[in-house]
Amino acid sequence: MDIYLPIAEMSVNVFAIFGMGAGVGFLSGLFGVGGGFLMTPLLIFTGIPPAVAVATEANQIVAASVSGVLAHWKRGNVDIKMGMVLLVGGVIGSSAGVWLFTLLRELGQVDLVIKLSYVIFLSIIGFLMYSEHRVHALGLGLWLLLLACPLLHLFMHSGHGSHGGDGPHGGHARERRGCRRWTAAVD
Repeated sequence: MDIYLPIAEMSVNVFAIFGMGAGVGFLSGLFGVGGGFLMTPLLIFTGIPPAVAVATEANQIVAASVSGVLAHWKRGNVDIKMGMVLLVGGVIGSSAGVWLFTLLRELGQVDLVIKLSYVIFLSIIGFLMYSEHRVHALGLGLWLLLLACPLLHLFMHSGHGSHGGDGPHGGHARERRGCRRWTAAVD
């Protein structure tokens, strides 16, 4: 079942969006993160323009954050003084971010900057996590790569709907032939 998103000017599967929101909300509650660093790339992978993804996922962050604070408040885990200082810093930082976002949109560079920022930011986080947990990461790396392949395949083909092209494997056969020609030319 698809739903039309007027700002993004596209239709998406409502269950896919709901599932992403539920999954990121679960992780937000479990780890105490806002979830934006997860939700924005997921929305971009589904074909939503980066500027719309950044602006819209703030709704999900508010919902996950409020419900998480309420759950932790009941358990007595919320430090009000630290929360207020973080709130003031967050308001100042997000105001500066919205200003920069507006400036980049006027320059026509917002999509590029968002995509590059995520690649750089997540690469740094990945490197830091790897360097801290090197022993564990080596054992899991192969399995995580194998698990990621079907997801990458799904996201890579979501933009054009099918494999397309000629032959039984469509565009993949053409890509492989082109790859072989390129490697033969390099050798």
